[in-house]
Amino acid sequence: MGATAVAPLWASELGALREIGDVVLVDQRGTGSGPSSLACPELDDVPAAVSPSVDAVQACRRRLEARADLHFYGTLDAARDLDAAREALGYDRINIDATSYGTRLAQVYLRLYPARVNAMVWFGTLAMDVHLPAGFAEHAQRVVDAIVDECASDASCSAAFPELPQQLARLVSSPPAGVDRTAFSEWVRHRIYSAAGARGLPQLITRAAAGDVSSFTNASAGPAGFREAVLLSVSCSEDEPAIDHRAALARARATWFGSGRLEQQSQACAQWARVAIAPDYYRAVESAVPVLAIAGTHDPVTPIEYARRATQRMTRAQVVVVPHMGHEMDGLANSECLLALEAAFLRDPIRPVDTACVAAIAPPPFAIAD
Repeated sequence: MGATAVAPLWASELGALREIGDVVLVDQRGTGSGPSSLACPELDDVPAAVSPSVDAVQACRRRLEARADLHFYGTLDAARDLDAAREALGYDRINIDATSYGTRLAQVYLRLYPARVNAMVWFGTLAMDVHLPAGFAEHAQRVVDAIVDECASDASCSAAFPELPQQLARLVSSPPAGVDRTAFSEWVRHRIYSAAGARGLPQLITRAAAGDVSSFTNASAGPAGFREAVLLSVSCSEDEPAIDHRAALARARATWFGSGRLEQQSQACAQWARVAIAPDYYRAVESAVPVLAIAGTHDPVTPIEYARRATQRMTRAQVVVVPHMGHEMDGLANSECLLALEAAFLRDPIRPVDTACVAAIAPPPFAIAD
C-alpha cells in the first residue's frame, strides 16, 4: 500500500508531528494507483475467503511484464527512489518514520545513505535477517496462546467462552464445511494484528466452532491500494531464497495456523521474477543515527526480538516495549502516549525518551455481547 494512503492520519491523529517539520509521503514504486502501479485484479481483488491460485499469479505476471520489468521493484530500488525524492525536494537530512516492511526499507536506506538520516522511528520492526513468511505461524500462535490465557483470567471472558481451547483445536481438525483452511487461518492472523481484533478473537472462534463463519465469508479483499505484485517482487527475491523450508514448514505445522501461508508463497514465488541478493544484504546495519523502535508484546508478525536484533549494532537505538500492542496500535487505551514519545524523540533524538506513560496503555475489554 502506498504511503500516501495514510495521508488522512497525518492530517488528524498524527497532526502534532507536523509541528516538528515537513511531512513527505513517498509511495514505493509499484504501489498506489498511479500509472506505475503494479495493480493486478487477479491478486489484489481476491475476497478474503479465497486463496490466490498459481494460475492467478501467472496471469498477473503476464499482465505486468507487458509494461514493467519486475526485476526492479525491490527494496534497494525503493531506497534509491527515496533518496532521489529527498534530493529533488532539497532536504539535506531527513527523519524517517517506518512501519512493518517499511522498517526494512529504512535500514537499507540507512546503510546506503547514512549521512542523509537525522533520526528514525520504527513501529513493528523487521530485522534484516528475518525471512518472511517463515515465522508467521509460530508468532501468531504465541499471540493466540496469550489471548486464550488472558481470556481464562478474565471473569467475563472465561464465563462467556469456557471452551475456547477445545474450540480452537476442533477448528484445526474439522474446519467448517466449505471453508478454505489457509484463507481462514490467514484471516484470523490478520484479525489479531490489533488489540481491538485480538479482543474479539474468543467470540469469533466460538462462532466459527458452531459453524457461523459469516464474518469470514463476507469479508472483503485486503486494504484498497495494496499491491500483491510488489510484495512478490520483494519477498520472492529477498526472503524466499533464504528460508530453510524444511525447518520452517515443521514449525508452522506444529501451530494452529499451519503451513498453508508458507506453501502458498513458495508456489507463487516459483512463478515470479527474482533478483539475486548478496549474502551481506542480511547483516544487521551498523549506525550511530538515533533510532526509536516501538515494539508490541502481542505483535504476531514482528515480535520484540526483531527490534532488538535490528538495533544490535546501533549505538543510539532505544527499544520501547508496549504491553498488549499488536502489529497495529488500534484499540489501545492511552495510545496517545506513543505519539508523545515519537514527538519527544524527534525534537531531541539524542536524549532517551521517558517511557513512563507506557504503563497506562491498556487493551480494550473482550468482545462478548453482540
